[in-house]
Amino acid sequence: MSCLSDYSSVYKQVAEYMVDSRENRSRGDYYLMQALNVITNLTSNSPSGSEIAVYLFHTIYDAYLYVYRFPRTYTRLLVAIHKMNDYVTDVCGGDLTDFVNDIVWDGECVPDMWEELCKEAGANTDGWNKCNIT
Repeated sequence: MSCLSDYSSVYKQVAEYMVDSRENRSRGDYYLMQALNVITNLTSNSPSGSEIAVYLFHTIYDAYLYVYRFPRTYTRLLVAIHKMNDYVTDVCGGDLTDFVNDIVWDGECVPDMWEELCKEAGANTDGWNKCNIT
């Protein structure tokens, strides 16, 4: 469980910056740089901090470069989101729905745009506690 606990605050912060990047395309690169700052500021105080940084840095940096050059497209952002979600299942061995509902946004709903982006990136979001259920 510590793998998921260590990752939850990073996941939430980076998710918020990725949503901001998608919603504010003219400044998308700025928000992805903020997400990179979250990743690079992980310290050895967290047992899996450097592992998280190594796992995510390249794909988020790639998304940053792509959004910087092509602000109207976000395909690389989806690749980075897919990689973030893979960390939960592949590295931590957790269930993404349980992680999102019970650890990251415990007692809250998952932001609509994050759920939408994750779905576009290939995640099954059917069981997520969505803010807007239509």
